[in-house]
Amino acid sequence: MGNLLKKRLCGLDNEILSIVREVAREAEGCRCRAYLVGGFVRDLVLKRKNLDLDFVFEGNAIRVAEKFSAAHDAVLTVHKRFKTATVVLPCGLRADFATARKESYPYPGSLPVVEDGPIRDDLYRRDFTINAMAVAINRKNFGELVDYFSGYRDLTSKKIRVMHDKSFIDDPTRILRAVRFEQRFNFEIEGHTLRLLKEALESNVEGNVKPPRYFVEFKKLLQEPKPIKGVNRLAGLRGLAFIDRNFKVGKPVFDILQKAEININSFQRRFKQRQSDSWLVYWMVLIAALPSSRIPSLLQSFHFKREDVKKILLSKNSAGIIRDLSLKGITPSRIYETLKPLSYENMILLSSITSQKIVRRHIKDFLLQYESVKIEISGSDLKEMGMASGRSMGSVLGKILKAKLDGKVRSVREESCLAKKLAALTKG
Repeated sequence: MGNLLKKRLCGLDNEILSIVREVAREAEGCRCRAYLVGGFVRDLVLKRKNLDLDFVFEGNAIRVAEKFSAAHDAVLTVHKRFKTATVVLPCGLRADFATARKESYPYPGSLPVVEDGPIRDDLYRRDFTINAMAVAINRKNFGELVDYFSGYRDLTSKKIRVMHDKSFIDDPTRILRAVRFEQRFNFEIEGHTLRLLKEALESNVEGNVKPPRYFVEFKKLLQEPKPIKGVNRLAGLRGLAFIDRNFKVGKPVFDILQKAEININSFQRRFKQRQSDSWLVYWMVLIAALPSSRIPSLLQSFHFKREDVKKILLSKNSAGIIRDLSLKGITPSRIYETLKPLSYENMILLSSITSQKIVRRHIKDFLLQYESVKIEISGSDLKEMGMASGRSMGSVLGKILKAKLDGKVRSVREESCLAKKLAALTKG
């Protein structure tokens, strides 16, 4: 296995391999044993690309990070309490540096108390055996696998196994990670681990973690390439109660989630220039059945960003928006006025929950045609016509845009003529 991993390390992109070797040299200069650990090693064995460079040192990790960052004019962030550091290179690559340590939890769900320890202790504090392997990078034993807890065996047998029986109690967010890794790799949560997970959920251990921290892990699940599998698995384990104690997800919701996945992929192909948070679409589908009165306190407990709160609150009016877009003879300007306040995520949601082709057609027309329509005339032009700045000016410009969307004005001259008429009306 050592020769195989050495070969795979040497087969990394030149930029990554160069970083690994330089970190090893700096570590040796500081008389430290250096290792790559965690997900990077797991994915190295699985032959999956992973740019999350996670280094652990038997010695002073912060000192190694300082020397390495200084040599590369990189941005260094130090966390003395946890004896860790993060280095962001000018190219954007990030590397985490940590002193090998052991952890203890003063109470369930708390942040850990850390102290120096050997690499074995550092690996033991990990979540699952498949993430508890290390690869030595010092020149003397470059590529040597460190696997005290049979992580390689579980990786090859496709098992998710916790390190110890108190794992989910110490850190309940591991419940979400277990499901995420199981579904990502098409693995299976090992029997004993599954029993521990179910017992933890039955005991409501997620309540021992601050809601924002728990939601961060759930958000990662929603950001997976195939998140519906993870949500389905979690729902089957009754693991969505952290959203609401009586929260249930039935077939109709999963049908919409499936449509959302199709629409997200379709919109990303068709509107490549646009960026969207696909996880937010899935989240809006999940909570659609919750009472509107429940939503603000829920979002506040998870510390949602203000812009995301706005999108979610707008989603609660989806039925009304669909009804408006279904009106017979609706004009392009009315479609524009209806959809302009919405986010891209809101429009994907609308396309997913409506059964009416005409609504989806209006959304695509807005994105492909109406949204980019601009008028040539400006506020300065209106001032030259004797109009004062203020709401009246904004109203006139809005009416000109509306006329252009509906095809009633088609040139700058026609815009100017309409502007003069509207300006005269405001004076009168």
